[in-house]
Amino acid sequence: MNRRKVKIVEINEKGTKKVEFVDYNRPINTSLVNKLKESMSKYGVLSTLTVYDAGDKHILVDGQHRWTAAKSLGLSMPAIVIEWDAMSAIVEMNTIQKNWTMENFVDFYCAHADPQIKGSYSFLKQKYQEHSDLTYSSLAKIYGKPYGGPAFKEGKWRASNLLLGDTFVGYLNDIKDYLPYANSARFIYAYTDVAYHPDYDHNRMMKKFGMNHGVSLITSSNPKNYGVMLTKIYNYHQPSNLVMFKGSWI
Repeated sequence: MNRRKVKIVEINEKGTKKVEFVDYNRPINTSLVNKLKESMSKYGVLSTLTVYDAGDKHILVDGQHRWTAAKSLGLSMPAIVIEWDAMSAIVEMNTIQKNWTMENFVDFYCAHADPQIKGSYSFLKQKYQEHSDLTYSSLAKIYGKPYGGPAFKEGKWRASNLLLGDTFVGYLNDIKDYLPYANSARFIYAYTDVAYHPDYDHNRMMKKFGMNHGVSLITSSNPKNYGVMLTKIYNYHQPSNLVMFKGSWI
């Protein structure tokens, strides 16, 4: 069996490299730290930390409560040093203990050593700061490819068409006047199939929204229902040559 060799170092508060937390870690639980201090005072340090060596500092990936307790007692801690390509192991570790959110993955990859990965996820974080009413999931779909849970978690997400993405966000802002839920992830999932269709004319869509079209403006947990609604509105008063944004919708 081919097993990855790991490096183990000893870290303490007086070491040459400062230890920093990742900024999305859960808040420190004082009660848990006190229990760990009791245990360490009685038995010593019984487990390791996991850190990433960032050159002039160690970034603490796992063990912030243990480190807080040990630092308070002036104890040194053994730490496993990982590389960026150990991401799958980190994902597994955090999935077992506490699932990471989209924001967690974005923050993690914003500190990546690979400039392409770092740049891609930093761009996504910037877009989230500009459009905080949209979710990371929606922004990833609007601006990038490939989009899917595994690809995103593996650092494979990339921005594909920045101008098109900005245009799409502008479309959403227009539609919000008629559909207040236009920034919901399920609506966006359907609307990308409409707005990115080669025959889509946004001026036409807004004109149809302004008419007494008689189409029920639903809220739904099924993106297909939004797709059907949008297709009907877009094709209102068009007797022939209906635009079929997606054949399975109507």
